[in-house]
Order: sequence, then structure tokens, then C-alpha cells
Amino acid sequence: MQNLGYLYYRVEGKAFSRDAAGNRLAWDLGDLVYPEMDPTGPFIATRVFIIRGQRVDYCGPDCSANIDCPSNPPRQMAECMSNGQCRQLRWCPDIENSRNTPVEEVRLQGIESIRFYLYAGVKFEQLDSDYFINEDDDPLETYDDDRAIVYTVGDIIGEENINLDDISRTGALMNVEFWYDCNANSNDCSPDIKYDRMDPESRSAPVIAK
Repeated sequence: MQNLGYLYYRVEGKAFSRDAAGNRLAWDLGDLVYPEMDPTGPFIATRVFIIRGQRVDYCGPDCSANIDCPSNPPRQMAECMSNGQCRQLRWCPDIENSRNTPVEEVRLQGIESIRFYLYAGVKFEQLDSDYFINEDDDPLETYDDDRAIVYTVGDIIGEENINLDDISRTGALMNVEFWYDCNANSNDCSPDIKYDRMDPESRSAPVIAK
């Protein structure tokens, strides 16, 4: 019998970089995770672009007539301004229209230590079973225990033998699934965890951790 469960997460940690003068800069989750919560999973930045001197103003995509501009008032108007840009409220200049403004690319360090807290469970409604979940233990179990809650980026990409330096520019898309094969009369069941690299650079088959 198959049934769907739930998986939700939270993220903790920071990353670091160095500026042109060699000063170390810290990046928190407000810089690294966008959107803050997504039903498909967290997205962690491996590099960022800095445009210094940005301000909140109207500076949308290039245009030649109003018809070139989407309308979503009040943030975005279907109006082509005299400077050849759509009237759109955003950080200006943006990376697409920075023109003569220098854009600084920053490769982030320490990403592999960012922690995911993954909470997974399933209930077989037809059998009126209890929930089988991986979050009952205290203290929380860490990778690679079969009831693990806490994983780092390094743990997850390591399952596919991915080197963080190799994906710092392009990124990688990882799928993590919790599979419960349980006796519904039991009050305890640990999941099998499947790790699968999904982006086009993947060259390996899914890995099942037992």
C-alpha cells in the first residue's frame, strides 16, 4: 500500500567571502536563501552579484513603447519612460540594466556547512495507522543516521560525490526523498532516504541510503 506523507524544512547557517581588499564578509540566510520558504525545497546561493550604490527606484527592462512593458500596478506600470526603460519599482540599477555600473561577482565560502533540518513523515489513512515520523528523537539525529533530522549541504551533495568548488558557478539541483516501508501495526519505522542529482550536469544514478 502506498501513501503520501509530508516533508518540510528549515535552514540555519552563514557563508563568507572576501572583498577586493581581503576583508572577510559574512552572508546570512537573508542573503543566501530565496524565497525564504518554497514548497519545492530550499534554494541556497553559491555566488552573488553586488551592484554598489543601488537605490529603490523605477528602472524596468528596456522598451521602446508602452506595449513592451507589463502592467502590475502599483509596482509595475505598462509605461515606457523617456530613458527607454519600463516604469517598474525595483532596486536600480539591476543586473540586466547596470550599463556602466560595475557588477562584482562573489563566490561564497562555507556553503557546505549550512544546515538543513528535514522533517518527514507518513500516515496510512486507510489503516488508521499512527504517523511514522523521523523527528521524535532528542537530541536530534544527524546525518547519516537512519532517523536523521540534521543535514549539511556537504552531506547531501557528498552522496552524489559532488565537489562544491565544481558547482560554485552553475549550482546543482538535489532531490532528497524519504521512503517509508512499514508494518502499519508497528509503532516504529525508519525511512530509507534517496538522494538524486536532478540538474543536467548529473551523470549518476539515484543513491539509496540504507
